[in-house]
Amino acid sequence: MELRELRDNEMQLLQDFLYEAIFIPEGIEPPAREIIYRPELKIYYENFGEGKADYCIVADDGGRTVGAVWTRIMNDYGHVDDNTPSLAVQKANYAVRMYEKVGFKTMDENEEEYIMVCEL
Repeated sequence: MELRELRDNEMQLLQDFLYEAIFIPEGIEPPAREIIYRPELKIYYENFGEGKADYCIVADDGGRTVGAVWTRIMNDYGHVDDNTPSLAVQKANYAVRMYEKVGFKTMDENEEEYIMVCEL
């Protein structure tokens, strides 16, 4: 497994992994891939690399990209402040436990989501 920075010619990976990251509760039909072109989702990848906190690490396994994690400061529903990359997770998402195990703490919440932050 190799971890490396996202290359300029790989911006499509952000769209691919964004779609894969959409939490689909059990029994719900996944949305069409076109959902990633909605304005509330385009903010996660559009003009990526232009912001001060736009940073992406990808994981390659045997020459194939198998994962990605990226940061971006944006004024969305997970906004904490102008120095913290946005992170919100749906309460029903199994990833909540994973985030907690690696040190994320819930800073705020609404009916459906936790706003989580990890102090580095």
